[in-house]
Amino acid sequence: ATPHVAGLVAYLIGKNGNSSPASIAALVKSLSVKGVLTGIRAYPFFKSAARRGLTRLTF
Repeated sequence: ATPHVAGLVAYLIGKNGNSSPASIAALVKSLSVKGVLTGIRAYPFFKSAARRGLTRLTF
């Protein structure tokens, strides 16, 4: 998903001018649609990360 998000951010900067990272992040979040993808198994790293004491990032 990272290349897709980076492309979206580049598009938004091109369309809206040079905005702050916080305003671009807020815009990306406002454009998102929650609850569309369901039934997807989490990547196994996230299950094993908790055992190693790593913290999962949340936005």
